[in-house]
Amino acid sequence: MKGRMRKVFVVILLVFVAVATAQDSEPARFLRFPAFSPDGKQIAFSYMGDIWVAPAEGGKAIRLTVHPAHDIRPRFSPDGKWIAFNSNREGNYDIFLMPATGGRPKRLTYHSADDILGDWSPDGRWIVFSSNRDHRFAQIYLLEVEMGYVRRLTSDETNLHSPTFSPDGRYIVFCRGGTSWWRKGYRGSANSEIWRLPITIDGDRISAGKPERLTYYEGNDWFPMVSPDGTLYFVSDRTGVFNIWRMLFNGTRDRGQGRQRWSR
Repeated sequence: MKGRMRKVFVVILLVFVAVATAQDSEPARFLRFPAFSPDGKQIAFSYMGDIWVAPAEGGKAIRLTVHPAHDIRPRFSPDGKWIAFNSNREGNYDIFLMPATGGRPKRLTYHSADDILGDWSPDGRWIVFSSNRDHRFAQIYLLEVEMGYVRRLTSDETNLHSPTFSPDGRYIVFCRGGTSWWRKGYRGSANSEIWRLPITIDGDRISAGKPERLTYYEGNDWFPMVSPDGTLYFVSDRTGVFNIWRMLFNGTRDRGQGRQRWSR
C-alpha cells in the first residue's frame, strides 16, 4: 500500500512540475508602464502588481518588489541608480524610491490623495507628478527628492495629468482634460490636449510661466514625451485607433489634422 501511495505521489509531483514548467514557458501578459534606463540597456515595467526589470534586448526579467499592494509606473533616475514608482501599500498611491538593483523602498510622499508619478527632472533633483491633494482637480506638482518638500505649479479648472520634463528642463509637458481611455472615438470638450508649462528652477526658487497649448485635435491626445532631438511624441486616435504620433516640439502649430504617424 505504501509503495502504491509513493508512486501516486511521484506521478502527482511530476504532473505538477510539468504544468509549472509549461506555465513558465508561456509569454507574460498585461505588462504595463514600460520605462527605459538612461543607457537604454534595461526596461523597467509593472507586472502583476510588482516592479520588474529586463534587458532591452530580451532575456530574463528580475523582480524588484514583492508586496501584496499595487506597484506601478516605474521611472529610472537620470543617473540610472534609482527607480521611482507608485504604490498603494499605504492605502493611496504614493511615490516611492528604491535602488535600481532592488532594495527596501523609501516613501517620498505622505498625502492621503493619490500622487501619480510623472517624470524626473534632467538633473535628478526633482520629480514631477499630478495630484488633487489640495485642489478640486488634479494639478501639477514638483517634489524635491532629497528633502521631500512639494510645490504646486498650476491652478486649473480641469484635470492635468501625465507630466514629463523636456530634455533641457525648460518645460513640463502634460495633458489637460481627458475622458476615460475606454471611450474610444470621443469628440468633445472633455478631450485630452497636450500643453507645456515654461519653468525655471534656480536652486530652491521655482517660477512657472504661462501654459501653452500644443495640440488642437478634438479627440484625445495622450502621454506626451519629448526626445533630445526636439520631437514631441504622443498617443492619439486621429485615425480612429490609438497610435503613436510625432511633431516638432518647437515651431510647429498643430491644427488637429495630425503631423506624422510614427512608424519604425
